[in-house]
Amino acid sequence: MYKGNSKKQESFKCKSTATGRYDSTYGFIDFNKIVPNPADFLPSGIKLLKNIEKSHKNKILANPNIFKRISILSLVFIIIVVISKILCNSYSSWLNPKQNESDTCTMLIAKNSKNNYLKEIYQTEWDDVYENIRKLQQQTDKIKAKLEMASNRQRKLKTKIEDLKAETLSILARKFEEVNVKIEDAFTLYDADKIGRTDYALESAGGSVLSTPGTHPYPSNRYVNFLGIKVQSSSDPLNIIRPGIFPGQCFAFRGQKARIRIQLVRPIIIDSVTMDYPYPKLLIDTTSAPKDFKVYGIKLIPQVSKYELGHFTFTPSNKTSTTYFINATQKIFHEYVELKILNNHGHPNYTCIYRFRVHGKEKH
Repeated sequence: MYKGNSKKQESFKCKSTATGRYDSTYGFIDFNKIVPNPADFLPSGIKLLKNIEKSHKNKILANPNIFKRISILSLVFIIIVVISKILCNSYSSWLNPKQNESDTCTMLIAKNSKNNYLKEIYQTEWDDVYENIRKLQQQTDKIKAKLEMASNRQRKLKTKIEDLKAETLSILARKFEEVNVKIEDAFTLYDADKIGRTDYALESAGGSVLSTPGTHPYPSNRYVNFLGIKVQSSSDPLNIIRPGIFPGQCFAFRGQKARIRIQLVRPIIIDSVTMDYPYPKLLIDTTSAPKDFKVYGIKLIPQVSKYELGHFTFTPSNKTSTTYFINATQKIFHEYVELKILNNHGHPNYTCIYRFRVHGKEKH
């Protein structure tokens, strides 16, 4: 294209008039038909509002009694409305007096009806309360009667308990006295013989040693004066049926075997025997104590009969008395007892028996 033509086109494209403008793209633009943008007027609108607010504020500050005047006018208006309503009601009553009387009578009748209704309700409630009180009174009387009966029973029971208590105390007193007597007797018997059982072989009660077949007494440390000559005495077999178990107070025999026949105080059914021996700490040597032994019962009538009653073993201990019980299948009364020593606890020269007791039941 030529430069002249381009300038011509540019001048044609930008050509404008007083009422519009011609554009090569949009054509002729009429300025009168263009709608203005509200955003273009925003700053000026805000400024106008601020001016109005400032002017009103100045007016209110210039008249400070305007709120007071408005309050007084509102109060006067309310008073006028109330007075008008009262006057209207009075005028209506003056125009219709019968209607007012009718309304008053209706109200009185309704009030009387309500009072009568309430009176009936109260009367009914009172009757119910009175009936409940009467029933409670009857129940109270019944309970009172039952309590009186229970009180009478309690008094009778208390009397019976007191009588029973007195009777029980009396019985206990008698039993206590009997028990005391028995305890005293038991202690007396125990103090007398330590085990609390009768010894039917005791020498002082009538027992004796009949013989010691095949047994040789061991010489004792005591000497007797015979025609001016001191003679060493032998151990006495009666020591085994005498009370006392002091060291050396025994029947000593040579070796380890012996037989001793004892006559009892009276015939008895033998149920046990007791072997006594000193407390081991009191002795220098306990190997001479008897170990295994047998007991026989001998009956003379109607003929001589010998019964083995038991085979026992003795061991020295802290108990000074050891009792051995005999299970006798036959109730035989024996007049004699034979003690047979089988061995001792190891002493080679002699054996010592301190005391041997026999217990049983007599003939009634």
